[in-house]
Amino acid sequence: MSATSAWDHLDSARVKRLGQPAIVVALLDVSDPTVAVVTGHALIYAFVASHRRMANVGSQIDFEADIAGAQIDGIWQPGQQEYDQFERLPRA
Repeated sequence: MSATSAWDHLDSARVKRLGQPAIVVALLDVSDPTVAVVTGHALIYAFVASHRRMANVGSQIDFEADIAGAQIDGIWQPGQQEYDQFERLPRA
């Protein structure tokens, strides 16, 4: 079952009322390890793999500080090219 169909058949009415799925893009300074905790592979692996256009590139950063509104660079939603490139994300 794809992520989209799992979302479509979700039994939780509360989750369905939350609104449209979105990716929030924030401009963050991840150089401070006290607020930007990298789990999994180091960021360099994600940067190199992305540069080489490899599939399934990623890294996880837990950002443990407030994010100001001025740091929000975009909000991508289904129907926008930036969001739709992630095929496993829900569409509605």
